[in-house]
Amino acid sequence: MKIKIIIPILILLFNTLYSQITINSVITPNHKKSGLQFKSIVCSNFGNIYILEQSRHEIFAINNKGEILNKIGGYGWNDNNLNTPSDLCISSGLHIIVADYNNHRLVRYDRLLNFISTYPSQENDLYLFYPKSLAVGNNGMIFILENEISEIFKLDLHNEIILQFGGVEYEEYSIINPINIHIDEDDNILILEKSGRIVKYDSFGNPIDIISSQNKINPKNLIMIGNDFLVISDSNRFYYYSVENKNWKSLIINNNIDEYIFTDGYYIDDFLYLLEISGTILKCNIK
Repeated sequence: MKIKIIIPILILLFNTLYSQITINSVITPNHKKSGLQFKSIVCSNFGNIYILEQSRHEIFAINNKGEILNKIGGYGWNDNNLNTPSDLCISSGLHIIVADYNNHRLVRYDRLLNFISTYPSQENDLYLFYPKSLAVGNNGMIFILENEISEIFKLDLHNEIILQFGGVEYEEYSIINPINIHIDEDDNILILEKSGRIVKYDSFGNPIDIISSQNKINPKNLIMIGNDFLVISDSNRFYYYSVENKNWKSLIINNNIDEYIFTDGYYIDDFLYLLEISGTILKCNIK
């Protein structure tokens, strides 16, 4: 009799796990500009938040109060200029790396957004590549999603290409219409495609899995939560995927979010930071 009671309770607890997103606070950057289009966000272990604004080609560093600590960019091709930045990632909390799409390069800054270096050089064979998205592995190696050929480049710590994968020779695991690249806690590579399909490889380029959504969700972005992930759809819906249980679950926000258009998010220290296109950030808990 006890078993019959315990099992339904366990099932109920499992079904209610991660069922909603609760807003903890709202962070509003004090940039005092209208018409901006914020696209990407990363957060550091030092408490800084970095957001990418595409229309003015800028990167902002802010704190949890929304105060701007520094800003770099503006259209151009010099060290501190950008041309259609498409993504950014953080390396060990110390460096910010930006995919500078139409300048065909990556730009590395320190955590205060002081310029460090660019990659590749004009003498490099990759001088005209188009970095759509990028991610850094646990060992500091950079994985670049190249948009023109829809393949992944893996760079070692000396910025040398040591691996290229995901092309047509990968057959069913070849990358088609990618949106961005992410890395989970086990250093596996995940590619989100416009179809809603997620293609998964290990860090050596070996295919692992193809994860398909049950319904057409029109994905906008993917947020890693350990080895699980959350997909944002273009209708402001949130879909959570459990890798262990291999299932999807729709999450709801317990507040009115009709005024927001979410573009990206970042999960750190048990908080989910959701970026809205105007630059507003919702600091949330997942329950």
